[in-house]
Amino acid sequence: MMIQHVSLPTGRTIAGAFLFLAALTSARATPAQCAQWLPGSGPPGVGSNNAGSVDCVLPWDPDGAGPAPPQLIVGGTFGFAGTSAVNQIASYDPATATWAPLGSGVSLGATAFAYVEGLATLPNGDLAVGGLFTDAGGAPAQNIAAWNGSAWSTLGSGIAGRVHHLTNLANGDLVAAGVFTSAGGVAAVNVARWDGAAWHAMGGGVPLPLNSRIAAVLPLANGDLLVTTPADIKRWNGTSWSPLPGSGPYVSAMTGLPNGDVLVASFGFAGTLLMRWNGASWAIETSGWNGGIDRLLTLPGGQVVVCGRFSQVGAMAASGIAVGSGASWSGLATGLASGSLVRGLAVLNGDLYVGGAIWAAGGQGVGHVARWNGAAWSALNPGTDAGIATMVEMPDGSLVAGGSFLTIEGVQARNVARWNGTTWSPLGAGLQGYVVQVAARPDGSIVAATSVVGGMCVATWNGASWSNSSPVNSTIHALEVLPNGDVVAGGGFNNAGGTPVQNIARWNGSAWSPLGSGCNSSVRALCRLANGDLIAGGLFSSAGGTPASCVARWDGTAWFPLGSGTGLAVDEVVQHPNGDVLVAGEFTVAGGAPAQGIARWNGNGWAPLGGGLVNPGHVVTHVRLTVLPDGDVVAAGEFYVAGGQPANRIARWDGSAWSALGSGTDVTPATVLALDAGVLAFGGGFHIAGGVMSKGFARYASTCPASAVPSGAGCASSAGPGVLTPTSRPWLGATYRAAAHGLPALSLAVEVLGLAPVSVPLAAILPQGGAGCTLHVAPDVLLMHVPVAGSVRTAYAVPDSPVFLGFVFHQQIAVLEFAASGLLALTSTNALACTKGMF
Repeated sequence: MMIQHVSLPTGRTIAGAFLFLAALTSARATPAQCAQWLPGSGPPGVGSNNAGSVDCVLPWDPDGAGPAPPQLIVGGTFGFAGTSAVNQIASYDPATATWAPLGSGVSLGATAFAYVEGLATLPNGDLAVGGLFTDAGGAPAQNIAAWNGSAWSTLGSGIAGRVHHLTNLANGDLVAAGVFTSAGGVAAVNVARWDGAAWHAMGGGVPLPLNSRIAAVLPLANGDLLVTTPADIKRWNGTSWSPLPGSGPYVSAMTGLPNGDVLVASFGFAGTLLMRWNGASWAIETSGWNGGIDRLLTLPGGQVVVCGRFSQVGAMAASGIAVGSGASWSGLATGLASGSLVRGLAVLNGDLYVGGAIWAAGGQGVGHVARWNGAAWSALNPGTDAGIATMVEMPDGSLVAGGSFLTIEGVQARNVARWNGTTWSPLGAGLQGYVVQVAARPDGSIVAATSVVGGMCVATWNGASWSNSSPVNSTIHALEVLPNGDVVAGGGFNNAGGTPVQNIARWNGSAWSPLGSGCNSSVRALCRLANGDLIAGGLFSSAGGTPASCVARWDGTAWFPLGSGTGLAVDEVVQHPNGDVLVAGEFTVAGGAPAQGIARWNGNGWAPLGGGLVNPGHVVTHVRLTVLPDGDVVAAGEFYVAGGQPANRIARWDGSAWSALGSGTDVTPATVLALDAGVLAFGGGFHIAGGVMSKGFARYASTCPASAVPSGAGCASSAGPGVLTPTSRPWLGATYRAAAHGLPALSLAVEVLGLAPVSVPLAAILPQGGAGCTLHVAPDVLLMHVPVAGSVRTAYAVPDSPVFLGFVFHQQIAVLEFAASGLLALTSTNALACTKGMF
């Protein structure tokens, strides 16, 4: 309790200074002048906003015998490689662990997806690239082109159809295989040869049934070429095609062995087999593969790498990849994630590179391409493999994020991780299921809504281990923590741990219970108000049996509507510092009046926030809200107009108008959170935020930060050392708060505020001044408080005017400790040097 305000004889008071300076200007601070997008990580390999994949990999030396080291060329369908923006093809330098584009890559118009599926080295050392594209390096190129390390060129007039494979015959000629009818204007059925100057048909080609393709091509040392068809393997002898004797259907992969034999993968009635052709007859090499084989590669030592959709070879576990020969095979650590599809294998500098539709290798996210060094798997970039779905700020200022990731900015953390402002760290072994919501409990523990068998549960992290609640029988969309630590979950479930509920329930750490009769349809958002009431938003029309259109309030006993609610679903609810409730979602009406995607409830009625949020021609969806320290509101979602102004998925409301946050993101963010440190954190499936590479996690940070930095040392009273700490920062337009702890029970706390630091022993002020106790602040203002339970809390509104930007003041607590006989001691806390910032 503040009991006195004392102005010193100088007449200087910070409060007075604030009023005087505020009278000089009514201009509001301009946030854009003091914030910028920060760079983040790229994917751990390659990525694309439409999922993407790697279709081929090839070691390539750009200068042959020259000094430049060999590179790994990766082709497929992707727009990002490491931290580089690319077009379907990129090079990786193992020596520097960096990615680079190949010029402007290849493309197929503005709205279609190009791909690269074939790579080979031409006799002159250039790189041949085949796939589906009409442009290479900005020039017309029909599905095939060459890259010489600095520029693109065409190979004749190209190929009239898709190119799936490129390989070299024994004489160096290039062979293209795919689905096409001509090459260089010459009729050619699905295969063609380039001799360095012109395209040539290869006999009558390889006709294919409709909707089928050539699975593999293999050049032989004698100059012949093997090509698979759905019926058999065809052999080209330089003049004509013929079936390879005894070859059957369903051959998916081929490789040549050091002795000239051919190994093929074939799926038949007996399962998947590896078959060996010795030039005269076939023999079973290995059986017992419990899934399909997609690629084979012979290593320099003669062993064979086998990749596919199997989990074992005979009785041996091998998740998607194995190496060996004959009857002897072994898996490579924990292998590839289940469901991975391998499309490319290569060896470079002794390491094995595996590319395809691969999410994880060795339990870590790899972004479709991974490296095996003979002992362990690794990604090719310290990136983020998937998006963040939810975030919460912890009391210490750290951030906890949940989602469906395995690797986040290079750190292995399964689906949940903590960020300390600089680096990420895992929370134990993480969670096996994807995480849709995280929340902080008063005791510092973390709760997460995560998928489990049969539905979802609330998992709790106690700082050392995870424990799960009994599950609800369907999806949880939202979590909120009550003051006593109980957790309320909202979603689309009707049973929680065996207890009948209606889309919302409370978990007390041991059992679930309903909140009245719940809501009659899904609950998508929850927000606990300052008074302890709970606001639920969603797609319901009643709560507790009372009509409530998509938003309702629970007071601990009963449900109440918020006026006539909104016309359509509410996806997000937050409380503004002024007490208003802000909701966002798919609606265009709130309280019966127009409100585009976002509205405000002041306790009595609804009002729009300007022109609101609009997705022209579509419904606004996936909106998430957060409130900045000065009360501004930031919205992120599937919208492109805010208040009539262009805004690419992110916008800021300053109380009177909307503005965009730079160029926004390339994919809609899934979550946004304002941190007291002056950072807006965004999570989602995007790669670019504000024009900066930021895969999955992006930061928009103040460049004019507020701070409250400890200075000087405190000293001990009879209750121990007194400590003054900031609980928020002095942002313009916000409330600055601090708290002093460790104060004696019978005492008065004198808050000292000043514009300059000093160093005066307290013994020089009063004889009761403790030894080593120092006044660190020039006393421009003295405020007196009565400690409660050994603590004092202070709060000051900071004017929202740029004249105060960078303004520094100092704060300290001096403690007058009393006994029955009078003043016992004068002690003090540390001081805080407070700099006002803008965000």
